[in-house]
Parts: sequence; structure tokens; C-alpha cells
Amino acid sequence: MRREEMNRDGKPHWMELNNLPARDPGDRTWLTKDMAALGKNVAGVKRLIGSQVKLVAMVKGRAYGLGDAPGIAKVALKHGADFLGVELMEEAVELRRAGLRAPILMVGPVGPNDAKTIVELGIEVTVRDHRTLQTIVDLSSSLERIATLQLEYETGLNRFGNTKLEVLSLARAINNSKWVELGGVWSHFISFESGDTQQSRSQYRTYSSLIEDLQRLGFSPGRRHMCNSGAILRYQDLHLDMVRCGKLIYGIVPAPDLIDVLPLEPVISWKTRIHWMRCVKQGDGVSYRSTWIAQKDTSIGIANVGFGDGYSSRLSSQSSVLIHGQYVPIVGQINMRAIMFDLSSVPHASIGDEVVMIGEQNGKAITINDIAMRANSVPAEFLLGIGTRVRRVTINQDAAPK
Repeated sequence: MRREEMNRDGKPHWMELNNLPARDPGDRTWLTKDMAALGKNVAGVKRLIGSQVKLVAMVKGRAYGLGDAPGIAKVALKHGADFLGVELMEEAVELRRAGLRAPILMVGPVGPNDAKTIVELGIEVTVRDHRTLQTIVDLSSSLERIATLQLEYETGLNRFGNTKLEVLSLARAINNSKWVELGGVWSHFISFESGDTQQSRSQYRTYSSLIEDLQRLGFSPGRRHMCNSGAILRYQDLHLDMVRCGKLIYGIVPAPDLIDVLPLEPVISWKTRIHWMRCVKQGDGVSYRSTWIAQKDTSIGIANVGFGDGYSSRLSSQSSVLIHGQYVPIVGQINMRAIMFDLSSVPHASIGDEVVMIGEQNGKAITINDIAMRANSVPAEFLLGIGTRVRRVTINQDAAPK
């Protein structure tokens, strides 16, 4: 090794990197969740459905990508949620390990190997086959603990639900055991975005027919529930005994014509900064394949965030960000860790200035609905695509009013 590559102690210079100050990873890009807004939204939904209807706060998918599902669950329970909803067993286990003792409804599939966890942690799972049911019964008997189960009736979504004959058979088996009880029978609407309710009303009639059959056979269906966030607003006469609410508590409006039904507070914001600026001459292109050409000498801002973080490349030259309270268009192809924007409308912008990708700034807003639509996506998909390298920040943890 050459002398110029060594330090005074005879060690390579690169070993000195261990002594460099750590860079704050949150300075690059961060996703913020406002717990006060979340609490207000939960309370608003609870007021809408009334005290007789149970509210399931859905915290599946890392709380729709926000992270800290247990923290969000605690706020939801404080402000009116009766149940917590998850998709996967590991999500339910995370909530229990965080000390949460509220009822947990698991809507995703379970298997025989999950039986011990189900019984010991008291998870109210949706059971779909006799093998799994019998395993749960056997574990409940050996532990002398009653397990509460739910059934899903397939009314048209054609996903994980059971047929009528299967539901009746499972309900009979549950009714015949003293170690399990039926906590509810549920289904899921196919569509709620459209104002055309004919399909949904037909699904409800199919569901109601099953409930009548169960009652005729002497089986209590437990809590009846069909409504998700969109249906909570659109079909207020179909709330039944319980509703499952995800999008609404996160401040996401399920459909444009429902925006005035229930006032919602924005919970989510996603921000970055201007990390570099350059002047692009008239006629020069920006980013890969020069899909955007400068029509005049233009100041371009660059942020160190991109599709590698979940900001979809489908937003290339299709969306805007907020800088100094102005909508600033994205130009050129979005890179893995770079987005470029035309700073013509904000001539005083400088490196380090805040850039809002989702959220509000000086009275103007970019919503998750706006971004998802421009990315040819839906809000839940877009949020879940925001990567783990995007720092999650919690604000107003203690400010949510009761």
C-alpha cells in the first residue's frame, strides 16, 4: 500500500470512516402520522355509526403502511374503537405483545398450526375449514379456554369466503362444541365507489338469507357485519352490528361523492427537501430518455427520493409537489432515488427547503387520493408501497382530544 494511502498510525485512510458523524436519515424523506387527527377521525366514525354498532379499527398492513400499528391501535381504542382488525397472525401477535387486550378480529386465512396462538392470545379468527376448526376445538379443550370464532360468507367478491352450505356446516360444528363459540358472520361488498347500489343491495339480500337460515336452525350468528369504510358512508342503513373501518380513520375518502358525508382530518403527510438545484438550458432534457425538454432556461430542483421509496415512476411528469405553498410540477422520469421539479413558480426556492409530496402547505394540499389516482393506483396500495427507508414520524401523540 502506498504511503499516501496511509494515515499517521500506518492504517488505511478508509478506516477513519468509522469516526465520521452519523447522517440523520430522516433529513432525506419522512412520512408523518398525526395522532390527534387519527383520534378525531375515529371519534367521528363512532358518532356516525352510533353506540350500538361495534367499530373495528383496521390496523392491518403495518397500519396501512404508517408503521407502529400498536401505537395507532391504542389511539383508536381511546377514541371509540371496540375491536382491532388484522389480516395476518403475526399482526395480531404484535398487538398482544404490545400489551393490548382489546378484542382482535383476524380476517385473513388461518391454519391448524395457528391454533395454539389463537387460543392462548384470544384472537377472534375467521375459520374456513373443519380441519382448522377441530384443531382449535382440541386446543381449547386441553387449555380449558373458550375460543370465539367468526365465519365469512361469500356473496360475490369470490375471495376467501365460504359457500352457504359450508357456513351452515361450520356453524353446526361450532354450535355442537362447548369449547368454541360463534362471534360473528360477515361478508364484504364488491364495490362501494359507485353510486349504483343495485349490486350491493343484492349482496346484502344474499347475506340476509344466510342469517335467516342460521337463525331458523337455532344458531346465533353473533355479530353481523358487511360494511368497510366506503360502505359505512354509503350504506348507513346496513351498519348492522359491527363495521370494519380502515381508510376513514386514516383520513382517506373512499370515493369523491362521499367527501361531504363525514368530515375527516388529514392523518398522513410525506415530505422531503430540495437536495440540489441546477439550471437547465433551453432545449436540454431532464432525466432518463429526456422525456421532458426545457422550453426556456429553467431552474430545476432535485430531491433525493424516488420510486425506490415508493414514489411511483408512473407519476413522472404527471404530478406536482408543494414548495413555498405553490404547486410545482414534477418533470422528467422519476429515478430510484431522485425526483426533479420545475422551480419557475418559486424563484426564491433554495437547497434545504421543504417539499411536500403528500400533505398540506400554506393552505394548499396534495392528498393521497390525488397521488394514487395519478399513479393509476388506490390509496391503500400506494401507502403500503412507501418503503421502510422512509422514516416514520409521529406527531401529536398526546394531543388527541377524547
